[in-house]
Amino acid sequence: MIVPGDMFEICFVVRNLEAAVEQYHKAFGYTFSVILDGVLPTREAATQDDSVPPLRMAVSREQHPQIELLEAVPGTHLVPPAGTGLHHLGYYVDDLSAASRALAALGVPLVRGGVADGVSPVSWAYHAMGDGTLVELVDRQSAPLRAMITVGQVPPSPWARQVIRLADGWRPADS
Repeated sequence: MIVPGDMFEICFVVRNLEAAVEQYHKAFGYTFSVILDGVLPTREAATQDDSVPPLRMAVSREQHPQIELLEAVPGTHLVPPAGTGLHHLGYYVDDLSAASRALAALGVPLVRGGVADGVSPVSWAYHAMGDGTLVELVDRQSAPLRAMITVGQVPPSPWARQVIRLADGWRPADS
């Protein structure tokens, strides 16, 4: 049986491997293996056709989850799968404003953020990596509220009441 604790990596297909390695290192502190440059013998299960596409990849060292970066090879299986649903990687941060400014300074621009009383980003911020992957920075102070959602409670906050529609069995935590 596959269990959540067995997850070990997240893989991204990127347009420029060197640029992605540098960006993940500068933005999040990941250190990577040397870039592996070779071929990847494969067999298509449905047709039993063999192919040997070029392969360029790097994997992060000692961080969990491990990040695997594959350079895209159009016309092969080494392209981003359409409709995968990957939206973002989430990271808790102690100072949302400072972390958001730091990512922007590293070339990972802010694209959207929570807003309250005309101020943004508040509570969370999305930044776009060079390959289009979104990174969500979440204020660590919201962790207890997010934990409530995992057990089926609606946090007692104006934001949560706006975005969570009460479904059967869900009740505000303060009711």
